Amino acid sequence: MELKTLSLSDCDIKYAQSEGAFSGYGSVFGVVDAKNDIIMPGAYADVLAAGAPVDVYVNHNWIDGQLPVGRWSGLKEDARGLAGEANLVMQMRGASDAYWAMKSGLVSGLSVAFIPDPKSTERRSDGVRIIHRIKALKEIS
Repeated sequence: MELKTLSLSDCDIKYAQSEGAFSGYGSVFGVVDAKNDIIMPGAYADVLAAGAPVDVYVNHNWIDGQLPVGRWSGLKEDARGLAGEANLVMQMRGASDAYWAMKSGLVSGLSVAFIPDPKSTERRSDGVRIIHRIKALKEIS
């Protein structure tokens, strides 16, 4: 499982009228990220077509056995990246904390946890890995 982080300025997070709902980009295409990877347009197509639910976690804390705090809906690829809407379960302390931290600017970005298809990746001479296909999308934190 790999984790990718985007700054909030790359995420275009927008808050809905209802508390706990927001939309934004979990991943952007064509840029070198903090892990020295470039995710290419179309990389999430197979995962999205499968239709498996994608949960919201706080800082990938599923690794520590924590519960999800919400779920993504309407995930789609557009020219910029992987976009969607999320609804947090505001009765959960972690969801409420995450929501208000995002809304007040304390959170630095979103991050995806995924498994790339090793047959659909390549390594450039400068060490940058180019990912053409994501095999599994665990969550977006």
